[in-house]
Amino acid sequence: MLLLAFEINAFAVMKIIYQYYLPVFVSYSNRITRDGALEISKVLKENTAIEILDLGYNRLEDDGACHIAEALKTYNTNLQT
Repeated sequence: MLLLAFEINAFAVMKIIYQYYLPVFVSYSNRITRDGALEISKVLKENTAIEILDLGYNRLEDDGACHIAEALKTYNTNLQT
C-alpha cells in the first residue's frame, strides 16, 4: 500500500501511520513542523513496517529531524530510504 499525503496536518499523518502499517509513506511538502515531527516519531516507534519514508520539504527543523531519526534508529530497522 502506498500513501501520498498532501495538505494534511501532523495529527492526521500520525493517525494514518498508526492505523495502517504502511511500508511506504510519502508526505512531501506539507508544512509539518518540529511539533508534528515529534508526534510522527512517536508513531514510528510503534509502526515498524515503514520501509520508505519521504518527509522532504517540510519544516521539521533540527529538533524534529532528530526525533524522527531516533525513532527510526531505535525501533525501525526496515527503513530502506
